[in-house]
Amino acid sequence: MIPAPELSRRVPTADIADRPISVEIAASAAERRALARRFDLVAVDRLTGRARLSRSPARDGSGPVIRVDMAFEADVTQRCVVTLEPAPARCAESGLTVEFSLAPGPAAAAADVPAAGIDPPEPLAGDVVDVGELIAQHFALALDPWPRAPGAALAETPGEAPPQGPFAALAGWR
Repeated sequence: MIPAPELSRRVPTADIADRPISVEIAASAAERRALARRFDLVAVDRLTGRARLSRSPARDGSGPVIRVDMAFEADVTQRCVVTLEPAPARCAESGLTVEFSLAPGPAAAAADVPAAGIDPPEPLAGDVVDVGELIAQHFALALDPWPRAPGAALAETPGEAPPQGPFAALAGWR
């Protein structure tokens, strides 16, 4: 059995119509601790998000979809890749869009990416859209993969000066 997501805000698809539904999210302290464990962070100090859900035609023209437009902001503490000291950071994203196909069957899941670069709709598993999990996934993608604490820098290794010119390495062959 798949464990429940740390930040779950489930919206039944039956509640989503042509008129958009707005969802505001502010992660609780327990949810932030669980997300910090999941994404190997020192801490998640704040995570807020908002989403707008509606039924609409797919951007790729494949049929009706549930469209989720999202944004989030977070204050986090990561480990510095140089010193392993805590490295505070802020990450935010807006203009994120995910579409879930309402068309039944495997055709929706196996659609090719069109030449225009628009992703096909995701298949919808079940009858709910978990906005909290969507925001958590996009939050993870927005984290700095190489965080550095203020002032952290890699030390220069003392050594010989590098050879000069394109044939400097051949100088020792004489």
